[in-house]
Amino acid sequence: MRTAIYGCGDRLEKWIINNAYFKKWLIEECDYDIKVIIDRDRKKQGQFVCINTDVSVVELNKCVDFDIECFIITPSVGSEMIRNSIKQCIDNDPQIIELDTLIKMYYKWLYCQEKVTGANAVEIGGPSKIFEDLYAGFRSCDGVNYSVETTWGDFSSFSYEYSGRQLGKQYICEATELKDIPDTTYDVYLSSNNLEHIANPIRALTEAYRVVKNGGLILIAVPRKENTFDHLRDVTSFSHLLDDYLNKVDEYDLSHLSEILDNHDFLLDSECGGREKFLDRSQKNYINRCLHHHVFSMDTLKTVFEYLGFKILRTGADPYNWIIVGEKIAEMKK
Repeated sequence: MRTAIYGCGDRLEKWIINNAYFKKWLIEECDYDIKVIIDRDRKKQGQFVCINTDVSVVELNKCVDFDIECFIITPSVGSEMIRNSIKQCIDNDPQIIELDTLIKMYYKWLYCQEKVTGANAVEIGGPSKIFEDLYAGFRSCDGVNYSVETTWGDFSSFSYEYSGRQLGKQYICEATELKDIPDTTYDVYLSSNNLEHIANPIRALTEAYRVVKNGGLILIAVPRKENTFDHLRDVTSFSHLLDDYLNKVDEYDLSHLSEILDNHDFLLDSECGGREKFLDRSQKNYINRCLHHHVFSMDTLKTVFEYLGFKILRTGADPYNWIIVGEKIAEMKK
């Protein structure tokens, strides 16, 4: 479908220009052939080559020349004006769809939502806004947090809740030792912006494999380092993660602290209070769990999943996270 993008502002850059996964989904899964960017002043013309080589930057009234069938717009106070402008300039009654609608569709596809509706789920280190649309479709969702009180919330209740709604029960235990959860209990395992806080992430994912049924899904989201205070750090290699696993590294581990201190962007982490307070907090990391022990890339995540024997179903990204979905297909390799 020959498509124009109109009125998306900086979200154009975040979601399409700098997100190869979303862009690929638009083209391959939704059949949106992006031909035109509507830009009245054309000041940002150079960056649009990132979409593909035959995208043109034109004014709205030039769209007639491209026989556009669909417009992607951003909902805003001006969205009705944009719709009216399109109708005045285009005669063929094109489809008009809001970027937010496409983003919701993308998450549903990425999370394999058709497979997890009605599922019995467990989430590590949540609850998480990124999964809010999944919660409503689960039969239940239990939670796991390492303490009744964490930096991110109070989990003293036996109930696991999101926005005042009870999802399931709350377990207090380590992600690397889900000691109170029997084998093959759940259909779905969730973890968002949590794996980087775990000193031994492969060990945590072996527990994920254990508690999920055959055919169950494991859905992991981790930060994209370029949009965080970790942007100066190197991506952690798979060999390093494997060494930590084989050496049975535990949550008292601070072997990364020196490297973190050298490369942490304190300007992007104003809440930490500066280097000295950050160091003091980090030395008590077993209590607060604030450290990002590791920095992930999609390639690292995929290698870990393949090592453990997950079948990778989906890979993707939003402006802030790498997201991967795997399926447990047999007994764990390792």
